[in-house]
Amino acid sequence: MDSLHLRFAVPNDVPQILGFIRELAEYEHMENEIVATEKLLHE
Repeated sequence: MDSLHLRFAVPNDVPQILGFIRELAEYEHMENEIVATEKLLHE
């Protein structure tokens, strides 16, 4: 079994993080509530 490694997010992770946010919003039927953008996440 592979071990789990945690690390802080880096700028290249932003598109995937935004994807997670969008997928969760879709699951929760809250797509219209999303205000996150790649620019905001970079900040």
